[in-house]
Amino acid sequence: MTRSYHSPRRELAASATRNAILDAAEALFAELGYPRTTIAKIAAAAQVSSNTVYQSIGGKPQLVSAIADRSADDPLIHHSLKTIEEATTGHAVINELGLSGGRLVRTQLRAISVVWDNAVVDPLVAAVAERTKELFMVRLHQIVARLRSLDALREGIDDDQAAQILYFHFTPDAWRRLRDFGWTWEHATDWLVAQAEKALLAD
Repeated sequence: MTRSYHSPRRELAASATRNAILDAAEALFAELGYPRTTIAKIAAAAQVSSNTVYQSIGGKPQLVSAIADRSADDPLIHHSLKTIEEATTGHAVINELGLSGGRLVRTQLRAISVVWDNAVVDPLVAAVAERTKELFMVRLHQIVARLRSLDALREGIDDDQAAQILYFHFTPDAWRRLRDFGWTWEHATDWLVAQAEKALLAD
């Protein structure tokens, strides 16, 4: 029987190369736009060959998908969900969602822009954006379940409506729109949290 070869050093090198490619792709997609960004430009920025980009991740749609997956696995998200699961009031749940959501949008604004702003350019990117939205809704339903367990939801709001209300207030575009109006990150977050609490929580 042939024994598979495992090299931690090689795996670390491959991971570093992959992250360098994703960093370069994310920066170029944000700077030049999806249509004008080529694999050759990404390879040059990452200091690898075009063939390495294709072998490591794939073409441009696969790069956008990998950027989205990397963002969705941010440790801040998992920490926030754990904090929400341990929260003891509805206000604490909404406040944590707003604070962590604001930090996440702020630190991942470029990656978020790459996925959402290019959804109309390529059907494959649109599919990535839709998958990202579906994952967000799954996580929002987890948060709604915590609110329900705390008996914190306003009477007459079902779980789907509650998740949709959370999505409306805490989708990345909520912060982006308010930032476009000149709001600070802190002001935008405080306002979104306050509005979500009014819409969702029992008096």
